[in-house]
Amino acid sequence: MDEHDLLQYLPKLLQDRGCYLALIDDIWDIKAWNQMKIAFPNQKNSSRIIITTRNKKVAEMANDKCFVHQLRFLTEHESWELFCKGAEPTTPDMEKLGKAMVGKCRGLPLAIVVLSGLLLHNRSYDYWSKVKQHIWRHLKDGKSFQIEEIVSLSFNDLSPKMRDCFLYLARYPEDHEINSDQLMLLWIAEEFITEAEEGEGVIMEDMAENCLKELINRNLLQVNKLLWNGQVESCRVHDLVRDLAIKKAKEHKLLVVLESGKHHPELIYLLEGQPRHVIYNEIGEYLKLVEHRFDALRLHSLGVVNFLSGKDELKEMKLAFARFKNLKVLDMTSVYSDRIPEEIGDLIHLKYLALVGGVHTTEFLRRY
Repeated sequence: MDEHDLLQYLPKLLQDRGCYLALIDDIWDIKAWNQMKIAFPNQKNSSRIIITTRNKKVAEMANDKCFVHQLRFLTEHESWELFCKGAEPTTPDMEKLGKAMVGKCRGLPLAIVVLSGLLLHNRSYDYWSKVKQHIWRHLKDGKSFQIEEIVSLSFNDLSPKMRDCFLYLARYPEDHEINSDQLMLLWIAEEFITEAEEGEGVIMEDMAENCLKELINRNLLQVNKLLWNGQVESCRVHDLVRDLAIKKAKEHKLLVVLESGKHHPELIYLLEGQPRHVIYNEIGEYLKLVEHRFDALRLHSLGVVNFLSGKDELKEMKLAFARFKNLKVLDMTSVYSDRIPEEIGDLIHLKYLALVGGVHTTEFLRRY
């Protein structure tokens, strides 16, 4: 029976049965629901339809009289209760390990369920200790492909512009508090959002804010702080969602993240073709790596995040500016400087510059 036949058959079936309860899982867009809802007759006999969706807008537009229930993240107590339903610890020491790992799940039910399933089959203290030390690697090597698969569905449903905005979240470290204004300025500077896409009376900043809200509605971004007027001041990316963003960003050659201690001989080949580099630490190590074996003119975006460095690192960065002549985005909020380095003046294509001096961070966005 194909979709057309089913839409013809279902109304007759439900009319004959009187009152009904229908549960429809995972509706992705309002068009799909509009095509589907004609199969459910409204006989005014207390029948009910429940739909689930990751897109808040779909829920709100489904029916003007519907009740939208938005799921929240679990509390610490609820998370632990859910975990214990699958893998209850047998000793106080294992309970301590278990609570530490559940805390890393940050209230995400799916992550907690997968973690408990991983630990259920081996309740030895040694095994749980190993999982705690390499929790995300074990999750991915165990059964977390289910999590990645489900999050991938959300990613695949995004528009090309929204995909780039989502993948750009890979630049931020674990548990990083992301300033929403900075993120939106970076999206614009990186040309994920362009003037060519602006509609009548719509500016790029508004489009960037719409992208931010869309990622939040799809639970790909978590709200961290709200301003008094309800605007999102800062947000976070769940670790498992971040893992997917990093993986997809490499696949799509959108950006690559460089972490100290994780460099290997093949890393230089990962840099090739990547127009955006993000360095978590060890600027000197990175500059040595790319000095002779990377075409610096292909680099359009460079970010240094997650640590506060000193004057030595700034000197090294100044030497790099002469080589990275096509930079459009330069984020040095982790490199201390009491003034704007003169060498930056040679970067004629620069659209976004972020510097830190003292306790203040300064951002510049140039629009053409």
